[in-house]
Amino acid sequence: SKSAVLAHRGFPGKYPEHAIDGFKEAFDNGADMLEIDIQSTKDNVLMVFHDEYLDDIVDLKDKIEFDKYRSTEIIEGVK
Repeated sequence: SKSAVLAHRGFPGKYPEHAIDGFKEAFDNGADMLEIDIQSTKDNVLMVFHDEYLDDIVDLKDKIEFDKYRSTEIIEGVK
């Protein structure tokens, strides 16, 4: 039986993870399938994104234009 080639998040050696161009490159280079991460936004829109928070990959703390999107929830006394 033939082994399948799985592209993990696209072609991250050349493109950012989960980039469409990375997906295309992976298939162009012999990938049979992709492994991707899907997250749901606060308003229930699905998106392909690995990290739980955008802050994990982009420094947003000093960008005031994103302030309206910040939120903190307290669940059972834990912030």
